[in-house]
Amino acid sequence: MSVADTQQQKTRSTRGSVPMSRFKLNGVSMDVSVVEASVVSTDGQHDEARVTVTSSTLETTDDLVDQPISFYWGVAPRAETFAGYIMSVEEKSGGATGALTFSMVIFGATKAMFQGSPQFWSRRSVPSAVSELAGKDGLGFYGHPHTYLWKALAQTEETDWTMAQKLTSKIGWRLWQRYGCLLCYDPLKLFQESGSYARLYMGTPEDYTTDRQLLEFQPMEVSTVEKAQLGSKYGYFNEGTVQVATEPGEFKGYKFNTDTVIEDSRSAATYIEAGSTDLDTWKQSAMARTWGDADIFPGMCVEVITTNRRYLKAKYDGKWLVRGTSHQMDRQQYQTMLYLVRPSSKAAVSTATYTPFWRMTDVSAAKPSLSINDGRWLSSKAGTMTYMPPSNIGKIVDGDKLPGGPLVGYQP
Repeated sequence: MSVADTQQQKTRSTRGSVPMSRFKLNGVSMDVSVVEASVVSTDGQHDEARVTVTSSTLETTDDLVDQPISFYWGVAPRAETFAGYIMSVEEKSGGATGALTFSMVIFGATKAMFQGSPQFWSRRSVPSAVSELAGKDGLGFYGHPHTYLWKALAQTEETDWTMAQKLTSKIGWRLWQRYGCLLCYDPLKLFQESGSYARLYMGTPEDYTTDRQLLEFQPMEVSTVEKAQLGSKYGYFNEGTVQVATEPGEFKGYKFNTDTVIEDSRSAATYIEAGSTDLDTWKQSAMARTWGDADIFPGMCVEVITTNRRYLKAKYDGKWLVRGTSHQMDRQQYQTMLYLVRPSSKAAVSTATYTPFWRMTDVSAAKPSLSINDGRWLSSKAGTMTYMPPSNIGKIVDGDKLPGGPLVGYQP
Protein backbone atom coordinates (compact mmCIF):
# COMPACT_ATOMS: atom_id res chain seq x y z
CA MET A 1 0.00 0.00 0.00
CA SER A 2 1.39 3.41 -1.03
CA VAL A 3 1.64 6.47 1.21
CA ALA A 4 -1.06 8.11 -0.90
CA ASP A 5 -3.41 5.13 -0.42
CA THR A 6 -2.92 5.40 3.34
CA GLN A 7 -3.69 9.13 3.17
CA GLN A 8 -6.96 8.44 1.34
CA GLN A 9 -8.04 5.90 3.97
CA LYS A 10 -7.27 8.31 6.82
CA THR A 11 -9.31 11.11 5.26
CA ARG A 12 -12.35 8.90 4.71
CA SER A 13 -12.72 8.50 8.46
CA THR A 14 -10.93 10.68 11.00
CA ARG A 15 -11.32 7.89 13.57
CA GLY A 16 -12.43 10.15 16.41
CA SER A 17 -9.68 12.73 15.96
CA VAL A 18 -9.89 15.96 13.93
CA PRO A 19 -6.78 16.30 11.69
CA MET A 20 -5.64 19.59 13.26
CA SER A 21 -2.92 19.93 15.90
CA ARG A 22 0.26 21.76 17.09
CA PHE A 23 -1.54 24.96 18.08
CA LYS A 24 0.71 27.86 19.02
CA LEU A 25 -0.47 31.20 20.39
CA ASN A 26 2.07 33.95 19.74
CA GLY A 27 4.70 31.22 19.32
CA VAL A 28 3.83 29.38 22.56
CA SER A 29 2.24 25.90 22.55
CA MET A 30 -1.50 25.95 23.23
CA ASP A 31 -3.15 23.01 25.02
CA VAL A 32 -6.38 22.40 23.08
CA SER A 33 -8.22 19.47 21.52
CA VAL A 34 -10.22 20.13 18.34
CA VAL A 35 -13.91 19.18 18.16
CA GLU A 36 -14.65 20.40 14.65
CA ALA A 37 -13.13 22.83 12.18
CA SER A 38 -13.30 24.35 8.72
CA VAL A 39 -10.72 26.13 6.57
CA VAL A 40 -11.99 28.25 3.66
CA SER A 41 -9.96 30.02 0.96
CA THR A 42 -11.14 31.88 -2.12
CA ASP A 43 -9.90 34.54 -4.49
CA GLY A 44 -10.24 38.08 -3.20
CA GLN A 45 -10.90 36.98 0.39
CA HIS A 46 -8.80 36.42 3.49
CA ASP A 47 -8.17 32.76 4.36
CA GLU A 48 -10.55 31.89 7.19
CA ALA A 49 -10.54 29.07 9.75
CA ARG A 50 -13.38 28.33 12.19
CA VAL A 51 -12.28 26.03 14.97
CA THR A 52 -14.10 24.66 18.01
CA VAL A 53 -11.76 23.38 20.72
CA THR A 54 -11.78 22.16 24.32
CA SER A 55 -9.06 22.59 26.94
CA SER A 56 -8.67 21.14 30.43
CA THR A 57 -5.89 23.62 31.30
CA LEU A 58 -7.11 26.95 29.94
CA GLU A 59 -9.39 28.81 32.36
CA THR A 60 -10.35 31.83 30.26
CA THR A 61 -10.40 33.11 26.69
CA ASP A 62 -9.46 36.63 27.75
CA ASP A 63 -6.83 38.35 25.59
CA LEU A 64 -7.05 35.82 22.75
CA VAL A 65 -8.52 38.21 20.16
CA ASP A 66 -5.96 39.75 17.75
CA GLN A 67 -3.25 37.32 18.90
CA PRO A 68 -1.15 35.57 16.21
CA ILE A 69 -1.94 31.85 16.08
CA SER A 70 -0.78 28.89 14.03
CA PHE A 71 -1.71 25.22 13.67
CA TYR A 72 -0.94 22.17 11.55
CA TRP A 73 -3.85 20.62 9.66
CA GLY A 74 -4.55 17.86 7.15
CA VAL A 75 -3.19 14.35 6.77
CA ALA A 76 0.45 13.90 5.73
CA PRO A 77 1.76 14.13 3.09
CA ARG A 78 -1.10 16.48 2.15
CA ALA A 79 -0.93 18.71 5.19
CA GLU A 80 -0.32 22.42 5.73
CA THR A 81 0.37 25.03 8.43
CA PHE A 82 -2.16 27.82 8.90
CA ALA A 83 -0.85 31.11 10.30
CA GLY A 84 -3.13 34.01 11.10
CA TYR A 85 -4.86 36.13 13.73
CA ILE A 86 -7.78 35.37 16.04
CA MET A 87 -10.68 37.60 15.00
CA SER A 88 -13.33 36.51 17.52
CA VAL A 89 -13.88 34.01 20.33
CA GLU A 90 -17.14 32.50 21.59
CA GLU A 91 -17.19 30.46 24.79
CA LYS A 92 -19.42 27.38 24.70
CA SER A 93 -19.10 25.89 28.20
CA GLY A 94 -16.81 25.53 31.19
CA GLY A 95 -16.82 25.43 34.95
CA ALA A 96 -17.94 22.20 36.59
CA THR A 97 -16.82 19.91 33.78
CA GLY A 98 -13.24 21.10 34.13
CA ALA A 99 -12.95 21.65 30.37
CA LEU A 100 -13.32 24.97 28.62
CA THR A 101 -14.95 24.77 25.18
CA PHE A 102 -14.82 27.71 22.79
CA SER A 103 -14.88 28.58 19.10
CA MET A 104 -12.45 30.83 17.25
CA VAL A 105 -12.70 32.64 13.93
CA ILE A 106 -9.19 33.04 12.52
CA PHE A 107 -8.14 35.09 9.50
CA GLY A 108 -4.93 34.43 7.59
CA ALA A 109 -1.80 36.59 7.61
CA THR A 110 -3.37 39.07 5.15
CA LYS A 111 -5.43 40.36 8.08
CA ALA A 112 -2.45 42.70 8.61
CA MET A 113 -3.76 44.64 5.60
CA PHE A 114 -6.77 45.86 7.60
CA GLN A 115 -4.81 49.05 8.23
CA GLY A 116 -4.21 51.82 5.71
CA SER A 117 -2.99 55.37 5.19
CA PRO A 118 -3.37 57.93 2.37
CA GLN A 119 -0.76 57.72 -0.38
CA PHE A 120 -0.26 58.55 -4.02
CA TRP A 121 1.49 56.76 -6.89
CA SER A 122 2.55 58.26 -10.19
CA ARG A 123 3.47 56.30 -13.33
CA ARG A 124 3.08 52.96 -11.62
CA SER A 125 1.52 49.69 -12.73
CA VAL A 126 -1.16 47.98 -10.66
CA PRO A 127 1.12 45.05 -9.60
CA SER A 128 3.78 47.51 -8.48
CA ALA A 129 1.36 49.49 -6.27
CA VAL A 130 -0.16 46.29 -4.82
CA SER A 131 3.30 44.92 -4.01
CA GLU A 132 4.09 48.09 -2.07
CA LEU A 133 0.92 47.67 0.00
CA ALA A 134 1.82 44.03 0.74
CA GLY A 135 5.40 44.86 1.66
CA LYS A 136 4.57 47.49 4.25
CA ASP A 137 2.27 44.97 5.95
CA GLY A 138 4.98 42.30 6.23
CA LEU A 139 3.91 40.20 3.23
CA GLY A 140 5.72 39.05 0.12
CA PHE A 141 4.47 39.58 -3.44
CA TYR A 142 4.30 37.41 -6.56
CA GLY A 143 2.41 38.29 -9.71
CA HIS A 144 2.26 38.71 -13.44
CA PRO A 145 3.70 41.91 -14.92
CA HIS A 146 1.29 44.44 -16.42
CA THR A 147 2.32 46.80 -19.19
CA TYR A 148 0.22 49.86 -18.41
CA LEU A 149 1.63 52.62 -16.17
CA TRP A 150 -1.14 54.71 -14.60
CA LYS A 151 -0.52 58.43 -14.46
CA ALA A 152 -2.05 58.66 -11.00
CA LEU A 153 -3.28 56.14 -8.39
CA ALA A 154 -4.43 57.33 -4.97
CA GLN A 155 -5.38 55.69 -1.67
CA THR A 156 -7.55 57.82 0.63
CA GLU A 157 -9.58 56.26 3.43
CA GLU A 158 -9.36 52.65 2.17
CA THR A 159 -7.56 49.91 4.09
CA ASP A 160 -4.56 48.37 2.34
CA TRP A 161 -6.61 45.25 1.59
CA THR A 162 -9.52 47.21 0.11
CA MET A 163 -7.12 49.32 -1.94
CA ALA A 164 -5.32 46.24 -3.26
CA GLN A 165 -8.67 44.80 -4.35
CA LYS A 166 -9.70 48.10 -5.93
CA LEU A 167 -6.47 48.38 -7.91
CA THR A 168 -6.56 44.75 -9.05
CA SER A 169 -10.16 45.03 -10.26
CA LYS A 170 -9.16 47.91 -12.57
CA ILE A 171 -7.37 45.43 -14.81
CA GLY A 172 -9.69 42.45 -14.25
CA TRP A 173 -7.15 40.49 -12.22
CA ARG A 174 -7.55 38.62 -8.91
CA LEU A 175 -5.75 38.43 -5.58
CA TRP A 176 -4.85 35.15 -3.90
CA GLN A 177 -2.61 34.56 -0.89
CA ARG A 178 -0.35 31.73 0.22
CA TYR A 179 2.48 31.28 2.73
CA GLY A 180 2.47 34.96 3.69
CA CYS A 181 2.60 36.16 0.07
CA LEU A 182 0.03 38.18 -1.85
CA LEU A 183 -0.46 36.72 -5.34
CA CYS A 184 -1.67 39.14 -8.02
CA TYR A 185 -2.52 37.21 -11.20
CA ASP A 186 -4.10 37.57 -14.59
CA PRO A 187 -6.62 34.67 -14.25
CA LEU A 188 -6.64 33.90 -17.96
CA LYS A 189 -2.85 33.71 -18.17
CA LEU A 190 -2.77 31.67 -14.96
CA PHE A 191 -5.23 29.17 -16.42
CA GLN A 192 -3.58 28.96 -19.83
CA GLU A 193 0.09 28.77 -18.77
CA SER A 194 0.18 26.98 -15.39
CA GLY A 195 0.68 23.23 -15.14
CA SER A 196 -1.98 21.11 -13.40
CA TYR A 197 -1.13 20.28 -9.79
CA ALA A 198 -3.30 17.17 -9.45
CA ARG A 199 -5.67 14.90 -11.35
CA LEU A 200 -9.16 14.43 -9.93
CA TYR A 201 -10.72 11.15 -11.03
CA MET A 202 -14.33 9.98 -10.77
CA GLY A 203 -13.93 6.31 -9.90
CA THR A 204 -11.48 4.13 -8.01
CA PRO A 205 -8.03 4.50 -9.59
CA GLU A 206 -5.38 2.01 -8.54
CA ASP A 207 -2.72 4.62 -7.84
CA TYR A 208 -3.66 7.68 -5.79
CA THR A 209 -0.10 8.99 -6.09
CA THR A 210 -1.17 10.74 -9.30
CA ASP A 211 -4.98 10.47 -9.16
CA ARG A 212 -7.27 11.71 -6.40
CA GLN A 213 -10.79 10.40 -6.07
CA LEU A 214 -13.71 12.62 -7.02
CA LEU A 215 -16.69 11.92 -4.79
CA GLU A 216 -18.94 14.41 -6.56
CA PHE A 217 -18.70 16.70 -9.57
CA GLN A 218 -21.39 19.23 -10.50
CA PRO A 219 -20.56 21.31 -13.58
CA MET A 220 -22.51 24.28 -14.90
CA GLU A 221 -22.28 26.23 -18.13
CA VAL A 222 -23.75 29.70 -18.54
CA SER A 223 -24.07 31.74 -21.70
CA THR A 224 -21.76 34.72 -21.84
CA VAL A 225 -24.77 36.73 -22.99
CA GLU A 226 -26.66 35.75 -19.83
CA LYS A 227 -23.65 36.58 -17.66
CA ALA A 228 -23.36 40.09 -19.08
CA GLN A 229 -26.33 41.54 -20.94
CA LEU A 230 -24.61 44.84 -21.71
CA GLY A 231 -21.11 45.44 -22.96
CA SER A 232 -19.11 48.55 -22.14
CA LYS A 233 -18.05 51.50 -24.25
CA TYR A 234 -15.45 54.04 -23.21
CA GLY A 235 -15.06 57.51 -24.70
CA TYR A 236 -11.84 59.52 -24.62
CA PHE A 237 -10.06 62.35 -26.39
CA ASN A 238 -7.19 61.72 -28.76
CA GLU A 239 -5.52 64.98 -29.84
CA GLY A 240 -8.82 66.82 -29.66
CA THR A 241 -10.83 64.09 -31.40
CA VAL A 242 -13.41 62.01 -29.52
CA GLN A 243 -12.66 58.28 -29.74
CA VAL A 244 -14.74 55.29 -28.61
CA ALA A 245 -13.42 51.90 -27.42
CA THR A 246 -15.94 49.04 -27.45
CA GLU A 247 -15.75 45.82 -25.41
CA PRO A 248 -15.76 42.75 -27.70
CA GLY A 249 -18.17 39.89 -27.00
CA GLU A 250 -21.73 38.64 -27.38
CA PHE A 251 -23.88 41.43 -25.93
CA LYS A 252 -27.48 42.50 -26.47
CA GLY A 253 -26.46 46.13 -26.15
CA TYR A 254 -23.82 48.52 -24.89
CA LYS A 255 -23.56 51.27 -22.31
CA PHE A 256 -21.08 54.10 -21.87
CA ASN A 257 -19.10 54.04 -18.61
CA THR A 258 -19.21 57.72 -17.82
CA ASP A 259 -17.71 57.39 -14.32
CA THR A 260 -14.41 55.95 -15.60
CA VAL A 261 -11.60 58.37 -16.41
CA ILE A 262 -9.98 57.39 -19.72
CA GLU A 263 -6.60 59.02 -20.26
CA ASP A 264 -5.65 57.70 -23.69
CA SER A 265 -6.06 54.79 -26.10
CA ARG A 266 -3.84 52.53 -23.96
CA SER A 267 -5.96 53.28 -20.90
CA ALA A 268 -9.11 52.41 -22.86
CA ALA A 269 -7.53 49.16 -24.07
CA THR A 270 -6.65 48.25 -20.46
CA TYR A 271 -10.27 48.56 -19.37
CA ILE A 272 -11.42 46.58 -22.39
CA GLU A 273 -8.91 43.80 -21.66
CA ALA A 274 -10.10 43.66 -18.06
CA GLY A 275 -13.48 42.36 -19.21
CA SER A 276 -11.95 39.38 -20.99
CA THR A 277 -9.92 38.23 -17.97
CA ASP A 278 -12.59 38.69 -15.27
CA LEU A 279 -13.42 35.32 -13.67
CA ASP A 280 -17.06 36.35 -13.22
CA THR A 281 -17.54 36.32 -17.00
CA TRP A 282 -16.12 32.82 -17.57
CA LYS A 283 -18.51 30.37 -19.12
CA GLN A 284 -17.99 27.15 -17.12
CA SER A 285 -17.93 26.54 -13.37
CA ALA A 286 -18.08 23.41 -11.24
CA MET A 287 -18.19 22.14 -7.69
CA ALA A 288 -16.00 19.11 -6.93
CA ARG A 289 -15.93 17.13 -3.68
CA THR A 290 -12.98 14.96 -2.64
CA TRP A 291 -11.58 13.34 0.48
CA GLY A 292 -9.71 15.84 2.65
CA ASP A 293 -6.86 17.46 0.72
CA ALA A 294 -5.10 20.39 2.41
CA ASP A 295 -2.46 21.06 -0.22
CA ILE A 296 -4.79 22.15 -3.03
CA PHE A 297 -5.35 25.89 -2.84
CA PRO A 298 -6.96 28.65 -4.94
CA GLY A 299 -4.84 29.79 -7.87
CA MET A 300 -3.78 26.22 -8.74
CA CYS A 301 -4.99 24.32 -11.79
CA VAL A 302 -6.26 20.73 -11.64
CA GLU A 303 -7.19 18.16 -14.27
CA VAL A 304 -10.65 16.58 -14.02
CA ILE A 305 -11.62 13.15 -15.36
CA THR A 306 -15.34 12.63 -14.78
CA THR A 307 -17.12 9.49 -16.06
CA ASN A 308 -17.25 7.35 -19.16
CA ARG A 309 -20.39 9.07 -20.39
CA ARG A 310 -19.28 10.69 -23.60
CA TYR A 311 -21.20 13.93 -23.31
CA LEU A 312 -19.68 14.62 -19.90
CA LYS A 313 -16.19 13.54 -20.87
CA ALA A 314 -16.06 15.74 -23.93
CA LYS A 315 -17.63 18.75 -22.28
CA TYR A 316 -16.25 18.91 -18.75
CA ASP A 317 -13.05 16.86 -18.60
CA GLY A 318 -9.74 18.65 -18.73
CA LYS A 319 -8.06 21.56 -17.01
CA TRP A 320 -9.79 23.81 -14.46
CA LEU A 321 -8.66 26.73 -12.30
CA VAL A 322 -9.32 26.37 -8.57
CA ARG A 323 -11.18 29.50 -7.47
CA GLY A 324 -11.95 28.44 -3.92
CA THR A 325 -11.60 25.61 -1.42
CA SER A 326 -13.63 24.65 1.64
CA HIS A 327 -12.28 21.98 4.00
CA GLN A 328 -14.71 20.55 6.56
CA MET A 329 -13.53 18.24 9.34
CA ASP A 330 -14.87 16.73 12.55
CA ARG A 331 -14.30 13.55 14.53
CA GLN A 332 -16.08 11.42 11.93
CA GLN A 333 -14.98 12.69 8.53
CA TYR A 334 -12.76 15.12 6.60
CA GLN A 335 -13.73 16.28 3.11
CA THR A 336 -12.79 19.08 0.72
CA MET A 337 -14.97 21.09 -1.65
CA LEU A 338 -13.31 22.71 -4.66
CA TYR A 339 -14.89 25.55 -6.63
CA LEU A 340 -13.59 25.43 -10.21
CA VAL A 341 -13.86 27.74 -13.22
CA ARG A 342 -12.62 27.96 -16.81
CA PRO A 343 -13.43 30.14 -19.84
CA SER A 344 -14.83 27.18 -21.82
CA SER A 345 -14.09 23.57 -22.67
CA LYS A 346 -12.28 24.71 -25.82
CA ALA A 347 -9.96 27.22 -24.15
CA ALA A 348 -6.32 26.81 -25.19
CA VAL A 349 -4.05 25.58 -22.38
CA SER A 350 -0.40 24.74 -21.86
CA THR A 351 0.80 21.19 -21.21
CA ALA A 352 3.57 22.43 -18.89
CA THR A 353 4.25 20.54 -15.67
CA TYR A 354 3.29 22.08 -12.35
CA THR A 355 5.80 24.49 -10.81
CA PRO A 356 5.25 26.16 -7.38
CA PHE A 357 4.82 29.92 -7.69
CA TRP A 358 7.99 30.62 -5.70
CA ARG A 359 10.06 28.65 -8.22
CA MET A 360 8.64 30.15 -11.40
CA THR A 361 11.64 32.46 -11.81
CA ASP A 362 14.25 30.52 -9.80
CA VAL A 363 14.13 26.71 -9.56
CA SER A 364 16.29 26.80 -6.41
CA ALA A 365 14.16 29.38 -4.58
CA ALA A 366 13.11 28.47 -1.03
CA LYS A 367 9.46 28.06 -0.15
CA PRO A 368 8.13 31.22 1.59
CA SER A 369 7.56 30.95 5.34
CA LEU A 370 6.13 33.03 8.19
CA SER A 371 7.62 33.92 11.56
CA ILE A 372 6.40 36.06 14.46
CA ASN A 373 8.04 39.43 14.98
CA ASP A 374 6.74 41.66 17.78
CA GLY A 375 3.30 40.03 17.81
CA ARG A 376 2.73 40.00 14.05
CA TRP A 377 3.40 37.56 11.24
CA LEU A 378 6.31 38.46 8.99
CA SER A 379 6.88 36.74 5.64
CA SER A 380 10.35 35.54 4.68
CA LYS A 381 9.64 37.35 1.38
CA ALA A 382 8.45 40.59 3.01
CA GLY A 383 9.16 43.62 0.88
CA THR A 384 10.20 41.60 -2.18
CA MET A 385 8.46 41.68 -5.53
CA THR A 386 8.69 38.77 -7.96
CA TYR A 387 7.12 38.81 -11.40
CA MET A 388 6.11 35.59 -13.10
CA PRO A 389 7.90 35.13 -16.43
CA PRO A 390 6.02 37.43 -18.83
CA SER A 391 5.13 36.18 -22.28
CA ASN A 392 5.93 39.50 -23.94
CA ILE A 393 7.94 42.36 -22.41
CA GLY A 394 8.82 45.52 -24.24
CA LYS A 395 11.19 48.30 -23.33
CA ILE A 396 11.82 49.36 -19.73
CA VAL A 397 10.79 52.80 -18.46
CA ASP A 398 10.57 54.54 -15.07
CA GLY A 399 7.74 53.34 -12.87
CA ASP A 400 7.89 49.84 -11.38
CA LYS A 401 10.24 48.26 -8.89
CA LEU A 402 11.71 44.87 -9.75
CA PRO A 403 13.57 42.79 -7.16
CA GLY A 404 17.20 43.76 -6.89
CA GLY A 405 16.93 46.56 -9.43
CA PRO A 406 16.11 50.23 -9.89
CA LEU A 407 12.71 51.76 -10.39
CA VAL A 408 11.65 50.33 -13.73
CA GLY A 409 8.46 49.35 -15.47
CA TYR A 410 6.99 47.71 -18.53
CA GLN A 411 5.64 49.38 -21.60
CA PRO A 412 4.90 47.82 -24.98
